[in-house]
Amino acid sequence: MLEFNKASLVKRGAAKIVDLILIIALVIGIGTMANDLIGHDEMVNELENVYSEYAERYGIDLELTQEDYDKMTQEDKDDYNARVTEANKALNEDEYANGLYKKIMTCSLVIILSSFLVACFVLEFIIPLIFGNGQTIGKKIFGIGYMNLSGNKINVFKTAFVSLIKTFGATAFIVSFCLSYFALVSYEISLVCALGCGVLLLVNVICAIAGKNRRSLVNLLTGTACVDFETSQRTLRFSIK
Repeated sequence: MLEFNKASLVKRGAAKIVDLILIIALVIGIGTMANDLIGHDEMVNELENVYSEYAERYGIDLELTQEDYDKMTQEDKDDYNARVTEANKALNEDEYANGLYKKIMTCSLVIILSSFLVACFVLEFIIPLIFGNGQTIGKKIFGIGYMNLSGNKINVFKTAFVSLIKTFGATAFIVSFCLSYFALVSYEISLVCALGCGVLLLVNVICAIAGKNRRSLVNLLTGTACVDFETSQRTLRFSIK
């Protein structure tokens, strides 16, 4: 049995920052490749051309600023607003434009979700399985990881379980964000999802900072503790019931 010291909040926080930066970088990289593969930018440019055609047809300035609008006389404002209303009505009845808009929204959702899921799967699941002890790249850099409460290193199955829970938590957050951003569900459901993720995050922070032995939700669910491998010795420094 190996005995250990708890990982400091500073190291744990620094490791999370490194992991977050790596996830964002990988998401951007994957998203860029997916964007080129799907042709998302081409569809956006095509839709912008459609908008420009309607703007030209109805005499609407797409670059009109609020300052320029305020300088108009009331008669000019009424006339301009009437043209905007007519243009919007015609655009809403344009099946090609509506279909293209829905296609862009669907592609955007697919790109965001797939990029995030792949990034989390690689950095929060595959990498910890390779390093062992539930170590991400950030945890590896700062010499921290997970151990069983008995003081034994976690096996590959528990490593996979720890990584799976972390990946699921991150996935739940991004899915909730997408549901709200793309208005795929009602405002009430979006609010509930956002509040749920916020509460879980808050509870996790409280557990990690002020809870007994500073064990996060992942530690509590998996029966592990985040330890400092660099300073751990063979003298038991704390016990957890």
